[in-house]
Amino acid sequence: MVLINFMTEQNGQGAYTATISIGGGQTGEPNETPSSVKVKYLLAPSVAEKNNITWANQTFGGRFECDGRLSGTEVIQTIQCDTNANTCDIPVPAPGVALVFISSDAQNAADPSETQTFATTAVTKTANTVTIDPSVLATSNGQSGADRQLSSTSKGSSSAGRTAGVAPGLTVLAMVITGVSVIAAAARR
Repeated sequence: MVLINFMTEQNGQGAYTATISIGGGQTGEPNETPSSVKVKYLLAPSVAEKNNITWANQTFGGRFECDGRLSGTEVIQTIQCDTNANTCDIPVPAPGVALVFISSDAQNAADPSETQTFATTAVTKTANTVTIDPSVLATSNGQSGADRQLSSTSKGSSSAGRTAGVAPGLTVLAMVITGVSVIAAAARR
């Protein structure tokens, strides 16, 4: 079961407790309420948070720190249920999401016993790839035009971009001179 609380915490006022009824309760039906349930929480300081988000007390890290693996110790809460009333009271902090595992089989199916990792580096192209000096990248915001040098992206060409910026200007100038010459020649006739 998934319980969601979209409220931003206001001094503890945004949290709520959901009372869920599991199993029996009807006359003649067996009591199926477990003695306890397991809960994993997705938590953040606010609904607008982008970095400080935890899943069962684990995090992917801060901005530009993520390698795709959760870090930290996983904490799964055990909530005791009232088997006489056939209910479980699940606290849901604000903002937060509570993933409630009604049975241990459900939790085992959702939580793998082994984590599988994959290589994160792949070479797809050997031509037309960009390389940036790390010392320049560390101190640059990408907005400087003072040292900008244009060049071609075509393999084997070293300055097509630079001449391409000059050639259109010369072409326009030649066209203007030719047009003025033609008009002047027509006016003399």
